[in-house]
Amino acid sequence: MNYPLTIPGAINADGDPLSLEPPHLFITQAQEHLPEAGRVLDYGAGNGNNSAYLAEQGYQVFAVDIDAGYLRDSQRLLAAAGGAALDNVHLVRGDLEAPMFRDGSFDIVISSLALQCTQKAEAANTLRKLGALTKPGGVNLIVAYIGTPEQQQQKPTYNLYEPGQIEAEYAQAGWEIMSASDELHDLHQTVGSDGAARTWVSSKSIVLARRPEPAARVDQDLLARAEYYRRSDPEFYELLLQQAHTAA
Repeated sequence: MNYPLTIPGAINADGDPLSLEPPHLFITQAQEHLPEAGRVLDYGAGNGNNSAYLAEQGYQVFAVDIDAGYLRDSQRLLAAAGGAALDNVHLVRGDLEAPMFRDGSFDIVISSLALQCTQKAEAANTLRKLGALTKPGGVNLIVAYIGTPEQQQQKPTYNLYEPGQIEAEYAQAGWEIMSASDELHDLHQTVGSDGAARTWVSSKSIVLARRPEPAARVDQDLLARAEYYRRSDPEFYELLLQQAHTAA
């Protein structure tokens, strides 16, 4: 696909020209660490920039957003793009408050610059819910705005994670941290055409983590039986040992 893909004269939900832009750089940089195929949840998908790109790479993408306007924008842009971007992206309106998918439904879960819209009190729980939707061995890529407590006070309408918080939440849950970085900057202000001052956040946390595979279960009865044959019948011992470690 050639970027940007524009629909002449069309306006998006934010009042800007409607266009499909390249995926966020974090997505392309992390791609070599992602499973080569599978189902992707793009949580807070916006107008579908990342979803369309991943769909073109062959993934089945479920683009979730609570904003009906963004989903309408996505639908128009995907139709204009056609091909895999249209065929492999499934648009879903919703959030994590109401269960939409079963736990373990996705090989990859991404959320890129969308979690500032969640409730501050639900910040940690949001990460746990996204993690639960991930298959064992699957990957989460979380890119979220961060800030100090003072910056959070200056931007009360945003949920800003604290520096290091996202990495810590995944590490405490036993996930493998494949990469993690925080970029902390000062807030900055601009004045819009209407004369109103606006405060902007540019600090980000970027965390790529893999959910651990479940620990292998061992049949202790078979293990004890195998031990009995260790010396008298080594071949049978090895067979029982293998069965003990592969038993469901």
